[in-house]
Amino acid sequence: MTKAALAAHFDDPLHVPDRFSRTEQCHVFPDGWASAICTNWMRYVARILRRDRVEFRGFLDNGSEIARDYGGHDFAIVDGRHIVDGWLVHVAGLHPTAVLDLEDPADADAIDRLYGARSTWIVHEGTIGSDLDAETPRQRARAMRGVRTFTN
Repeated sequence: MTKAALAAHFDDPLHVPDRFSRTEQCHVFPDGWASAICTNWMRYVARILRRDRVEFRGFLDNGSEIARDYGGHDFAIVDGRHIVDGWLVHVAGLHPTAVLDLEDPADADAIDRLYGARSTWIVHEGTIGSDLDAETPRQRARAMRGVRTFTN
């Protein structure tokens, strides 16, 4: 999977299937989770790209720009190579693209500035991954309502 293909999908606001919920008083994904929350963006990425391709990562107060402004952050790593973080673009507006390549020297400064040192990143597999793995077909269908399929 290429950075360009991922960016074409996750940078495009037309591929963000959130809507305003009067009940919740915020924008939510089809599964009902608030789209302003970074953790819910990880779920969205995993649903679109298949759970087995996505690692859930995060950090707390690690000195990065995101940590200074928000305290902590969760994000997805796809195929062990690409940070895919729609929250970065569509919610926080901190970067022009939702996709950064961990192996591309051109992205190294942005990754260090926004996400901090990789040694400070923690793995979130427990609850988040279990929630997605335990979805029934009906729950999954509801969560994917309105979601555009990723094509590569």
